[in-house]
Amino acid sequence: MLLIGVALLLILDSASAPAADPNGSGRLSAGEGPIVSGIDIEIEEGRGDTARWESMARGMILVKAGEPFSEAALQKSLAALDASGMFAAVHVPDPDWTADEIVLTFRLTPFFRIRAIRVAGAFPVFDREVRNALTFHSGGSYDAERIPAEEASVVDLFKSQGYIAPVVRITAEPSGTAGIVDLRVRIDKGRYFRLESFAVDGNRAFSDFRLKLRTDAWKKSLLFGGVTRFVRKDLDEDVRELVKFYRAKGYADAAVDARVARDVETAAVDVWLAVEEGPRYDVSFEGNDAYWAWWTLRRDLALSTGNRNDAGLKKSLRNIRNRYRSDGYLDSRVTTAESLSGEASEKRRDIRILIDEGPRSVVEHIDIEGNTTFDDDRILKQMLTRTPGLLADGEYDPRRLKDDIGAVKALYLREGFLKTTVAWKMDWQAGTETADGDDSGDGKRYGRLAITIDEGVQTRVSSLSITGVSVVSLETLETVLLLKPGEPYREYLLKTDEDTITGIVAEKGYPYVQVKGSAALSSDGTGAHVRYTVSEGGYVGVGRIHFTGNFRTVEEILRNELEIRPDGPFSARKILESRRNIQNMGAVDSVRFRFPGLQERAETVDLIVEVEEEPPYWMEFSLGYDTERHFFAAARGGDRNFLGRNQDLRGGMEISQIGYRLEAAFTEPRFRQSRISATSTVFGEKREAFNQDFGTRNFGVSQVFSRRLLDGALDLGLAFSLERREQYMRGGSPIPEGDEELYRTRTVLVGTPSAVYNTTDSFVRPTRGVFASFHVDLSRGLQESLDDFLKYRFETRYYKTPVDRLTFAIRGMYGYIYPYGSDSVVPDDQLFYLGGTATVRGFDENLLRIDADGRAVGGRESLLGNLEVRYDLGMNLEMAAFYDVGRIGRAGGSGGSDDLRSSAGLGLRYITPIGAVGILYGWKLDPMAGEDAGRLHFSIGYTF
Repeated sequence: MLLIGVALLLILDSASAPAADPNGSGRLSAGEGPIVSGIDIEIEEGRGDTARWESMARGMILVKAGEPFSEAALQKSLAALDASGMFAAVHVPDPDWTADEIVLTFRLTPFFRIRAIRVAGAFPVFDREVRNALTFHSGGSYDAERIPAEEASVVDLFKSQGYIAPVVRITAEPSGTAGIVDLRVRIDKGRYFRLESFAVDGNRAFSDFRLKLRTDAWKKSLLFGGVTRFVRKDLDEDVRELVKFYRAKGYADAAVDARVARDVETAAVDVWLAVEEGPRYDVSFEGNDAYWAWWTLRRDLALSTGNRNDAGLKKSLRNIRNRYRSDGYLDSRVTTAESLSGEASEKRRDIRILIDEGPRSVVEHIDIEGNTTFDDDRILKQMLTRTPGLLADGEYDPRRLKDDIGAVKALYLREGFLKTTVAWKMDWQAGTETADGDDSGDGKRYGRLAITIDEGVQTRVSSLSITGVSVVSLETLETVLLLKPGEPYREYLLKTDEDTITGIVAEKGYPYVQVKGSAALSSDGTGAHVRYTVSEGGYVGVGRIHFTGNFRTVEEILRNELEIRPDGPFSARKILESRRNIQNMGAVDSVRFRFPGLQERAETVDLIVEVEEEPPYWMEFSLGYDTERHFFAAARGGDRNFLGRNQDLRGGMEISQIGYRLEAAFTEPRFRQSRISATSTVFGEKREAFNQDFGTRNFGVSQVFSRRLLDGALDLGLAFSLERREQYMRGGSPIPEGDEELYRTRTVLVGTPSAVYNTTDSFVRPTRGVFASFHVDLSRGLQESLDDFLKYRFETRYYKTPVDRLTFAIRGMYGYIYPYGSDSVVPDDQLFYLGGTATVRGFDENLLRIDADGRAVGGRESLLGNLEVRYDLGMNLEMAAFYDVGRIGRAGGSGGSDDLRSSAGLGLRYITPIGAVGILYGWKLDPMAGEDAGRLHFSIGYTF
């Protein structure tokens, strides 16, 4: 970056320049100095494309050739060059100030640019963590003076990861292109601290082993390799979790202090946890007739956050009082009685929360007077105070009523009634009081609420004037303003309309626009003259647009993502849209926009777009076991920036105990310059699903077009596929007589429109949101009519987390095949099958519906429902309870029943950064004769 002192040095240089006036004042002020006849830019050699750097710098120099020299313009130029972040040094030598004309020379030293950052020796710390610790980034500038600070940052990272004395060396290596370097980060991690001993003291309620099991620091020490290193932040997190654990068990005063002793010579760490449990709190409730203690009142307790100086207990009592009073128990009293019991090793603090509920105050009637503009129903809709009814108990809460009065005033204010007053009075019914102090004898007292409204006069906008605007017609502005003639006058909308005018004018290239609104009321208060005074602030146009950091990405591809154009007006909105477009490119990791000259109020501002590219090549391997495929292995790889055009070229293969699949795909994210993504795929597959007596071979091509809408929540798609498909009997079994046509090679053309809506909060572990999808396959056999059908598929999922750690997941699926050709028979490999890990657990794969011989039966109709309750146990473990139900229908007489079949079960999952790994067992709720009771399932990822 340009040193801040450059400007000061230039001023000092100018102080020693030859006198340009009789008094020897150095550089002359604007209008007094010589004419600038030319501006030369000299770029230091070896810094890359000099023409490109010169073009970039020229747009930041505000001194104009042909005009008198201006010191202010020079300083603004230097500030703009600094703001660009492109130049390491700038020098402007003094010209001959005594001459009538001068040539200013800018000698610039651009920063070297960083093409790539390569990290060696970081594992088990991820390379990305190392890069995040650096302020250097791919596509950014390289400054050798920052190397020591960068190395220190990486050293701190590894020390925080448990390494004793890591050594880090960062070097810049030539990339083979002038002005561009590659950074190499070499890390010698050295030894790391290991946990030698882990002691717990002061714990009485829970054993040492149980507490240790809740600490990652201790559990990691039992493993092997670098993962066993001691990391202090892990221990700090363990301490916090132990405190939470104790408080959840009723020990509100619990505190845990961790003491750590390190021996650098032996790399040993001794940890001692000092536990102060304090008494266990046993809280009970008395006198609570209105609420259940275990469900409602316990949620008001605030002891889980601690109880220092009884702060948690006091907060709990306030919560309970507020609950009662907000429900109309205005005279309720909440007190405590407590005692200490138990031995010294197990002290217990027994707290009885004593509740005297008192009578419940109920609003039986609401009378409204003085309202002529709005009827009673409109006013009542503004209020939360209700009379008893189907959805309300009519409870009286003075605080809520105060808010209701404010809401009624706001209703009138929105309609221009500036001085409306709303008064209220509550009259309680007279009667004979019971022993409990209420008037009715049913534990309640009833009142009549009287609301009196003095509306006052309505103020409307009588006239509107806008001055100072030349770039937008007044008619255009009047159509979008909220305060226009005839509309109710609302003072708070002046600011809204100011912002509206500011936004419209700014989009025309006036980013410095200022708008001030005011209003003058008529003498009788019925009219308001609204006036907006606009100071446009001068036009700013967009000059050149420069890109840096796109070492592989073609500049044309980046320009296509821009909403803003050279020679157009400067628009903050379009810049934000452009930034979002580029950020969403698969080839780009991050993007920054710079506007040198904007702060200096230049008439034309160049844009500098700094791009940090994603590494283009990727590869991943997986090996595992699940119930659906048994053992499997997969390999995938690709280029996410093929030929530098942000196109995705990828390929992969998977082999398992049910077959294999090979595919290669190519994605163009902007098909014909649109926002439609197009993916072309060629594939081949062999599949022999478990419990089916047939297999399938198919190969073909597909073309998918998709468009994301609603900020990515909605994905509309249209897919086409052409494949050669063969169904064959497994194990050399003969083809059943009469089914020969089903086992011939078929050529099938399919068109699939689809819609997918997804608002879930996570792809890996969803806890909130909705997912819904709808697909229709329009299938056509090119040689026969077996594949002439419509296949409908609908799926919806819903995730809800009502309380911390507890998530409900619900899924429903329906599928239907409608043959439209001359043949009503649908091949087995096109039918629906249910049963197994992904559908109805407790059943083996595809065996929800079976024939008399126990073989899988498919059908043209499928119905599936799943309900799962997931509870986070901590330590990355999750317990699940589920209920699954499904049905296969329209099986065409192949055996089995159309009835619903269901299962229920339990499971345990371990949550990894890339997904869940689980073991689940499902019990059949309606086992048929000869069927087993259930099935054990291993799964990678969630079932849904």
